[in-house]
Amino acid sequence: MNTDPDFDPELVRAVTGAHGATGLRFMVDLEQLYSFDDAVRLGEALSRLPFDWMEAPLPDTDLGAYGELNEAVDIDILAASNTLVGLENWAEGLGRGAWSRLRCDACNAGGVTTLVKAMGLARAMAVPLEIQSFGFQPSQHVNLHVMLGMAGCTWFEHPAPQAPYNYAARNPLSLTARGCVAAAEGAGLGLVVNWDEVDTDAFARFDSATSG
Repeated sequence: MNTDPDFDPELVRAVTGAHGATGLRFMVDLEQLYSFDDAVRLGEALSRLPFDWMEAPLPDTDLGAYGELNEAVDIDILAASNTLVGLENWAEGLGRGAWSRLRCDACNAGGVTTLVKAMGLARAMAVPLEIQSFGFQPSQHVNLHVMLGMAGCTWFEHPAPQAPYNYAARNPLSLTARGCVAAAEGAGLGLVVNWDEVDTDAFARFDSATSG
């Protein structure tokens, strides 16, 4: 999206007109740059189109406005999940009806353990958890494994274009022709890292065992 409330409705209609008959589903990410009124206007338009959710229309911390927006439009509302993080904050947001789906990832949740707890919280609040898996390969692999191990997610967020996020990965995750993704085979996450490439590109080194 352009995060331009005058242009975005036209873009939404153009995308739907070009691809709506294919059965594809869509979402919009507004980067926390919309006003409340503009978010309502776009949300009303999206509710009549094949869109699953509207992501980050407002600043993450404005839970009151998110709650009002969630009541005002008939489309799922998600936060950006980058500034308001942690189990207590997520529980408060869901409890106040700010979001239709919880959104977080292992990198900002505090690791896999907290992400698994977040999935339990989402189940307790009867909402899906859409994991923010956009990023470099280690992050993608971690989040995909959690998604595959725990019920409650609907979509895997895959970068496009992909190449910039494949750095040092010998076996990057890739989409099939049907738009699906599968976990890599092998021990652990299955990710094979080209450590020679990392070592060549490194500009600083430290030993975590002795840096305390």
